[in-house]
Amino acid sequence: MMKYFYYRSLPFIIIAVVFILLSNNSSAQNNLPGSYIIPDIGSPGMNIYIELIAHTDSIGVFGDESFVLDNSLELKTVDETDRWKIQFSPVTVSWSGRLITVQAFIHPELVPASYRWDQVAAIPIALFKDGVLQHTYNFYVVLPFPLGDVSGINESVLGQGSLGIRSPRGAMIVDSFISDRKYIVSKQDCDPTTPGNEAFLPFTLISLGRIDVAGISVNADTSEGGVGGGGGGAR
Repeated sequence: MMKYFYYRSLPFIIIAVVFILLSNNSSAQNNLPGSYIIPDIGSPGMNIYIELIAHTDSIGVFGDESFVLDNSLELKTVDETDRWKIQFSPVTVSWSGRLITVQAFIHPELVPASYRWDQVAAIPIALFKDGVLQHTYNFYVVLPFPLGDVSGINESVLGQGSLGIRSPRGAMIVDSFISDRKYIVSKQDCDPTTPGNEAFLPFTLISLGRIDVAGISVNADTSEGGVGGGGGGAR
């Protein structure tokens, strides 16, 4: 079953298609093989809802289901000099210890060089358990892609061409998205430097402004599936 959900956290909107997908792609530290972060991008001043998702067989890998207030399990930047750039809320553990949810607060005075994740420096962030680094993930602070009103653009695939770029874990940030057309989402590999095709990770669309389009489809259109077609439903 596939569902959409809309999330509003001033002053921007997130539209996400969420499903559980196995992934062997991870960064640096490998104490949690198969875990990944989604979304992995944000823009200055944003409050981003983030999920760390473990392998479906890794029951209890993040600990017991709980809201962790004592910092025994926490997310923070690896480099202390980066900690003013991104602050994190206490984490919540759910899905039988295989899912962490957290809010990331990105400093409004950051000035990214580009809306492209591959033209800005990654900010390594890490999950710490009892002060011990468990796993690292790359996070990118980018400018929103200047999408706006694209009714006059004769393209229909989000995340490629004139319609933006997906991050290594498949997310997009735009200034707004307005059109009377219907769209699908690119299945081009988001991160060719790692194994697998990250385009099949859940698609997350974050917008600073209004989203008003005729539709966005993540349905499978070939035997390869779609960017949301493996779905486990919405959370």
